[in-house]
Amino acid sequence: MQKYFRNGASAWQYWNLALPVNGMSGWEWPQNALVSVDTIKGTYRLTHDYWLMRHLSAHVRIGAHYLPTVTSLGYDNALAFRNPNGDAVLVMFNEMADPLPLVISLGKQQLALTLPADSFSTVLIPARHLQA
Repeated sequence: MQKYFRNGASAWQYWNLALPVNGMSGWEWPQNALVSVDTIKGTYRLTHDYWLMRHLSAHVRIGAHYLPTVTSLGYDNALAFRNPNGDAVLVMFNEMADPLPLVISLGKQQLALTLPADSFSTVLIPARHLQA
């Protein structure tokens, strides 16, 4: 998703809601889904993709615009959007087994954060706290 917004896309949609574990397309390409279903055990698992979409859909509003982010360590698992009311939404993913300290820049604003291990974190920044 990030690469599409960085390259100018104005919208993005998710293709698969649920698929069997290791789901494949009709042309035998591996597929991802929001929900991975184990048809043998009769169980399911909410994937990392699900949690990303859950964080984004809870706070990013219709009409929001993508905001580029920069970090001092080259951390690249962040998405940011400015909602129509001027508030910013920053969603970050730490895929590591340890907490991740980082400094992330959103425009002229810098935030020092520590992301919990294996987590998605969402930061909401009210418009009044954003530097122009």
